[in-house]
Amino acid sequence: FNALDEIKGYKSALDSWNRAKTVPNDGSGDLTLLYSYIKALDPNSVVREGEINISKATGSVPENILTAYKRVREGKLLSDQQRQEYISEVGRIYNDRARQAQETGAFF
Repeated sequence: FNALDEIKGYKSALDSWNRAKTVPNDGSGDLTLLYSYIKALDPNSVVREGEINISKATGSVPENILTAYKRVREGKLLSDQQRQEYISEVGRIYNDRARQAQETGAFF
């Protein structure tokens, strides 16, 4: 049962969700959040620097300018809006994977 892809995906998403909802609001927390998001999307992936850079650049141009300023001033990688969006998205992925695991468990 635990070897099924749906169960493995659920456990990985749960780990990502637990990390994402408790990260500190600083640069290291932003990096952990981005890593958690990418691992939630693809549990088997190796998170690379390019994926992190793409994730950091998801905001609008003004938001990216403000984030660049905060990166220099405070060490943050994400704007507050980006941070909330990533946390919400990891939560959504977790909920989807939990539903899939629950449906799979119904057959056993």
